[in-house]
Amino acid sequence: MSKAPGFSIEDIERIAELASLELNAEEKATFARQFEDILNYFKVIDSAPLSGEDAPSTAPEGPLFREDKAVPSGVSPRDFSAHLEENHFKVPKVIE
Repeated sequence: MSKAPGFSIEDIERIAELASLELNAEEKATFARQFEDILNYFKVIDSAPLSGEDAPSTAPEGPLFREDKAVPSGVSPRDFSAHLEENHFKVPKVIE
């Protein structure tokens, strides 16, 4: 027997426990409604036609591929850290 679609407060409490979140009653109710809305949207997506005249076109206009070219980003490692050694980040040793 499969479970009816939807999210109960118990489901939300279990998800919150797994995520180490502390939620009050109002937040649990809000999340339950939001998760239910997400499930309902998946039902809309599932009902979309996959072929035929009514199916949405996913083919992009123009060429499918472009040439991959390397270009300078203008960002230097020094923009992120002053702790560089021979242009490599210097970090504390974490494994002995």
